[in-house]
Amino acid sequence: AYSELTVGRTELNEAFRAESQSAQLGYDLILLTQQRASQAERLKSLLNLPPDTVIGPVRSAPVYTVAPTVDELYDRAEHFSEMLKIKGLETQRAAYETFLAKLSRIPDVSAGLNFVTMNRARMPETVAPIETDPVTGAAVLPTSTTPSTPKEVLKNPRVGLFSMNLPIFEWRNRALVREQKALEETMRLDALSELNGVRAAVAQAYFQEELTGRLVRLYTNTLLPEAEGVMRQAETYFRNDQSSFSNVLETTLAYHNFTLARLRAVADHGQAIDRLEKVLGTTADVRSDAPETTPQAKDAKP
Repeated sequence: AYSELTVGRTELNEAFRAESQSAQLGYDLILLTQQRASQAERLKSLLNLPPDTVIGPVRSAPVYTVAPTVDELYDRAEHFSEMLKIKGLETQRAAYETFLAKLSRIPDVSAGLNFVTMNRARMPETVAPIETDPVTGAAVLPTSTTPSTPKEVLKNPRVGLFSMNLPIFEWRNRALVREQKALEETMRLDALSELNGVRAAVAQAYFQEELTGRLVRLYTNTLLPEAEGVMRQAETYFRNDQSSFSNVLETTLAYHNFTLARLRAVADHGQAIDRLEKVLGTTADVRSDAPETTPQAKDAKP
């Protein structure tokens, strides 16, 4: 702009505006560089990389074509969502507890046998008293010992046990069954609510993915090529003295804005796919075979 000002093809205010725009672009470059450093540190923390690891340039966002129908994504979420699996297992547990509550009407019978082995080696023994020889008067040592414990005690005892618990309080049993049925119905409705919440989250994430994808296609296929063509045409007109330098500045600024907007739309599209996959519990790409609904998801349905 200043070089054209010396030959009189531009005005001073146009040169000032070009210089101001150049300064703004420099500031944007510094800001984006700092933002990239912050995102690189966050990426290293997610990947558990050392602090001195260098994150190279990212060529493109991890975007791909998503499944064309939201119904397919519903089935995929019901198949892979961890929250739905947890709710389905809780519903199954509640149903099993109801089954156990119905079994409380059956008498509880207990039987047991206890066998004790007596150790003869540890039984205390009584030594016979020392006797005196009537002829010589000398003491005679005993030749044997006599056990101090009767023979009946040395036998191995056997103890048998038999008991029966009769559930005679029918009102208590009916109340227990009704309580477990109410808890089972609560868990079933809770699972159904979780299923509806997952479907709503899938629909919202799918809408955001479609919206950001349309923006990417709009900038890539329409706005950015047209802005580039207008910028080249404005520069050509200026070189042929058919237009002012302000038109070159305006069209160049619009082209730069559209370029940055397209890159932001690509990043938003990748983040939308990421949010969708978090809800699904798996990838959202196009697949040839759709998964069937798991038993956990079926339990969550009415």
